[in-house]
Order: sequence, then structure tokens, then C-alpha cells
Amino acid sequence: MASGPSGTGGWADLVALLNVQFEDANRGNFARKFKEKHGADGEGKDTGTTRYKFGQFVDRHGGFLSGAALGQFLIDSGQRHWQDASLGLMEHTIKHSLTQANPKKIVFTVLPDTTGSPTARAEVRDQNGNELKTPAQVDAQASYKITVFCPPNNPRPKP
Repeated sequence: MASGPSGTGGWADLVALLNVQFEDANRGNFARKFKEKHGADGEGKDTGTTRYKFGQFVDRHGGFLSGAALGQFLIDSGQRHWQDASLGLMEHTIKHSLTQANPKKIVFTVLPDTTGSPTARAEVRDQNGNELKTPAQVDAQASYKITVFCPPNNPRPKP
């Protein structure tokens, strides 16, 4: 998985970008642009909007990778490389935050997954550190911490 250190692309740089977008000073403008693109609820139901998907954000707003490195990161971070429930809960948390009148703060971190799983997963916690496992639990909170656990880099095939 594209999990190199900051400045080399991948999760570390994506998390840094997301944290800038969710800072207090930027969050309101980011939320406005999010609703313009993805609709009032993030589901793309408004005319001219598209449903929010995490991978599409990476593709269109990352800016930290290009060429083959971007392609590999998109493969590594695609839906098939995620534990489904955690990707869905992370997407719900982001949509819920950015569609509120007062967007909710999210702090992102990235850690290597030491379980040996070949898929990424996200863990959503509330402002008190309690793990959230359902959309209803997410909706009741004031802020969040999302930790992305990424597996080791996918080995590149040898020519």
C-alpha cells in the first residue's frame, strides 16, 4: 500500500491534506465546496451533483501524486482494498461532518496495520476516544478522530 513517509506520497500526505481541509479556519469553505459538488446530504441527489466517494476525492483533490504512483495509490486505496464496513463508516463520517450547518471537526491519522490484513481499514472515534461503529453513533457526536490503518506496500511485479 502507498504508505510511505510524509513527502513521498501516499497515506501520510493524504492525511496531512485532509487535516488542513478540516482545520477550523478551512472547514467552512471546504464544507461549502463539498455541498456544491456532492449535494446537501453528500449523496448527489441535488441536480448537477455527484455522490461523495472517498476514492474520487483522492483522485481529484490529492495533488500529491502523479503518474504511476497515483495509479498505484488509487488501486491500493480503492474499495476492493478496504474493509467494507470501515470505508462506509468513514465516508458517512466525512459526509455527516461537511453537510452540517456547522461542519464538525475531524482529525485524521495514519498507522501501519500490524494485523497482517491485506486491506486498509478506518477506525472512527468520538471526541472522548470512544470507538464509533454505526452511522447513528457518528451522527450524535461533536467531532471525530479517524485513524486509517494501512497494510504494507503491495509488492510490485518484477519485469
